[in-house]
Amino acid sequence: MALWLVIVVPVVGLYALLWSAVNRPLARRSSLMPRTYWLLGVLGTLLPTTALIIIYP
Repeated sequence: MALWLVIVVPVVGLYALLWSAVNRPLARRSSLMPRTYWLLGVLGTLLPTTALIIIYP
């Protein structure tokens, strides 16, 4: 379990850092309210993974 955490935490952290760095400039240019933009961004990221988990358990 500890090895799993050592591998997954940096990968997910790097992904989250890159994802937010890319989305910050896009959020400023968007006509959406910031809260709506970030909510849709998170849902758009998590929805495909959630759908695959539900379809192929």
